[in-house]
Amino acid sequence: MEQPDTEKKRAGFTIPLAVWFWLGIFWLNLLVYGLVYQRLQQSRHLYEQRAAVTAQNIVGLLEQSVADSIERVELGVLNVVDEAEKQLSSDGSISKPSIEAYINRLHSRFPDLEGIRITDESGTVRYGTHSSGRADVSIANDDHFIYLRTHPDAGTVISKPKFGKISNKWTIKVVRRYNRPGGAFAGVVSGIIDVNYYAVQFAALNVGEHGTVTLRDGDMGIIVRYPEPEAGGSSVGKRNISQRYQDMLLTSPYKGTFIGKSTNDGRQRTVSYRRLGKWPLLAQVALAEDDYLAEWRHETSNVLMAAAVFSLFSIQSGFLGLRYLSSRKRTIDALEENRNLFRTFAEMSADWFWEQDAEYRFTHISGKVRESFGVSEAGMVGKRRQDIAIDMDSAKMREHMAQLDARQPFKDFEYSYRMPTTGEIHVISASGIPVFDADGRFQGYRGFGRDVTENRRNEERIRHMAQYDSLTNLPNRALFYDRLEQAIIMARRNHAQFALLYLDLDKFKPVNDRYGHHAGDLLLQQVADRIRINLRDSDTIARLGGDEFAVLLQQLVHTQDAEEIAAKLIAAVDPPYTLENVMQPVTIGVSIGVAIYPDDASDKDGLIRAADAAMYLAKQVSGNTYRCYGRQPDWPSERIV
Repeated sequence: MEQPDTEKKRAGFTIPLAVWFWLGIFWLNLLVYGLVYQRLQQSRHLYEQRAAVTAQNIVGLLEQSVADSIERVELGVLNVVDEAEKQLSSDGSISKPSIEAYINRLHSRFPDLEGIRITDESGTVRYGTHSSGRADVSIANDDHFIYLRTHPDAGTVISKPKFGKISNKWTIKVVRRYNRPGGAFAGVVSGIIDVNYYAVQFAALNVGEHGTVTLRDGDMGIIVRYPEPEAGGSSVGKRNISQRYQDMLLTSPYKGTFIGKSTNDGRQRTVSYRRLGKWPLLAQVALAEDDYLAEWRHETSNVLMAAAVFSLFSIQSGFLGLRYLSSRKRTIDALEENRNLFRTFAEMSADWFWEQDAEYRFTHISGKVRESFGVSEAGMVGKRRQDIAIDMDSAKMREHMAQLDARQPFKDFEYSYRMPTTGEIHVISASGIPVFDADGRFQGYRGFGRDVTENRRNEERIRHMAQYDSLTNLPNRALFYDRLEQAIIMARRNHAQFALLYLDLDKFKPVNDRYGHHAGDLLLQQVADRIRINLRDSDTIARLGGDEFAVLLQQLVHTQDAEEIAAKLIAAVDPPYTLENVMQPVTIGVSIGVAIYPDDASDKDGLIRAADAAMYLAKQVSGNTYRCYGRQPDWPSERIV
């Protein structure tokens, strides 16, 4: 009778042991693959973030370079307009030798310019570079000519790209009308820019083998693209943008970054774009995943191969263990072998390996313990995780303790620890699985941990780079517009008012051109400091790009307060500046436009247009002054557009 009972006991013993054994291997492999997947995803996300920051930095440089180029050409065009109108006023006509000599002198000083040409009121090219003997060339049917002829108050216009009738090249034009003494339309002056000038500049940018740099017009038509598509032919004028791109432009028309598939070659790219200030142009940089994820893909193949080897070894260990289930000693040896394998893998893939007993006290810990905890490995033995964490009372820690009491595996549990010597707080990530003996009794936990403090700091730095200007450390355009929207929500809720100030530095560009970009950067930093110290803690100052700033004045009691602050800022900017490597102090001014919510506009775009229009009027009047939008009855038509 005893023999059958013995067999039943053996059968009852063997089945739960096998189940526990295979569950352990299953959870072990699940944990390993979960960690591998998470690490790979985190690594990919980091590569993508780096690509996004790189694309944003390049497109920021591109925006500044192209905008500066357009402004230089505009300055040359304005000079020619002044000379033509002066000759018409004094002589009643334009002297061809005199005006062309003047144009040639200007042309030699502007490397951006392919040429400068002047038409009469009928659109026929009469004067300028390479125009001799070409009286048959007319631009009367060009959109920009028709627009300027019918809009006397229009300012500077940028044309669509067009194959030049004289230059035989793809060009864009910076165009402005000139008038007779009585104000009648006399023709237009065009600054011609060879789009290949920008293609040469784009070629110097490091965007990878499959990256692209593109300049588009206001309708998203391509002006120049580097490199041209592999299919051949010119891409000038094409508007082939993806639906994802179109959706981004609707929600974020001035600046944005996204990942999407190209309509040209189907490659996935990280695209960053930015509008060029007041010009109807858009700069775009696209970095290909094939380039910036190449290193990550190589890393992925190595990690997956190591995980596969681990799985094969653990499964083989399982079969070997089951073969010796009849012997408790051999079963324990197999578990010990698997434990050592887990420890080896953990020590190779993490900062330290740890084991705990059934009371959650550390019984063994090895690896980079001193760097993360400031104590030796022996100093950690006997302590519990809840004894060293400084956020033990948090809901997350209580949830973790409940998970331990339920004997469940856990992955990437994060807690904070204060270094005993320096007081520095480190963020620790721990993963573990429950351990049971051959009889299924709970023995404790084992797993591995990592110090993720630097990862969290890197994530914070990336967030800061995305929201703050790297030169002045002020909020950038994206963060400022977000705060503006929040201010509108709060003011609408509290029936309050606030002011938006747009600031544009006067005479900054001559300083930047004469003394170099380094001096210009130092000047922008000093200006930012002067504005910052003259504002309240509740106010927001941001750099929108170039030499443009914006100020948000909240908690505004009287609208006159905004004017007082504007005057105060003008006075703060006015004193001379001492710059490194510049022998004499430099002096600049600032033009400020003031818009009041809700008197001048009740939405973000309306307030921006109002403040920008008021600033432009202040600059037109004399510069180094301010204008309030609500006090001006008439506005230049081009700023309203």
